[in-house]
Amino acid sequence: MLIGLDLDNTLACYDATFAALAAGEPGLPAAMPRTKRALRDHLRDIGQESRWTELQGHAYGPGMAQARPYTGVVNFIRNARARGDRLIIISQRSRVPFAGEAHDLHASAWQWIREHLQDSNGALFGSDDVCFEASRDSKVTRIAACGCDLFIDDLHEVLEHPNFPRATRRYLFVPPGTDGTARAARTFSDWREFDPWMDP
Repeated sequence: MLIGLDLDNTLACYDATFAALAAGEPGLPAAMPRTKRALRDHLRDIGQESRWTELQGHAYGPGMAQARPYTGVVNFIRNARARGDRLIIISQRSRVPFAGEAHDLHASAWQWIREHLQDSNGALFGSDDVCFEASRDSKVTRIAACGCDLFIDDLHEVLEHPNFPRATRRYLFVPPGTDGTARAARTFSDWREFDPWMDP
């Protein structure tokens, strides 16, 4: 079985990254949670969408060093490989941020993958196992071209894309503390309990 995986907010948890960014952001309401969603919503509410874009560029660049795999992610990957499945990462990620400093976002992602997605034999993903796509359309095209048997993403917009391949099973990862649904997609919130091999 070929299992396709999104990267950001599906494998990589940015809770610590955005908490640190919020801590350095002046003028935030004292009662505001220091989370990605709360920070984003606050900046948008005060007309600072451009500032939010800059912070995202930092988060997915140097800030990725503070991200950690969601609990259970690495064991899931190891178990899938032990079963003989192949896993690939298909991520929508530009080479540089749309605003702010020109970090190499692909290099940051590769560093994180090599550091955190590994076992005793080394990295779990090689150069043939990771694709970075510049747009949502091209990401969905890549999922179809690779022939993924199933794909896991935290964005329902990807799984509900009109060109998403019909033969690919869709799984929506809903990070703890958030909510979400997707038409024709199974949902889960805990990688430790995720078992796609039991699904028909």
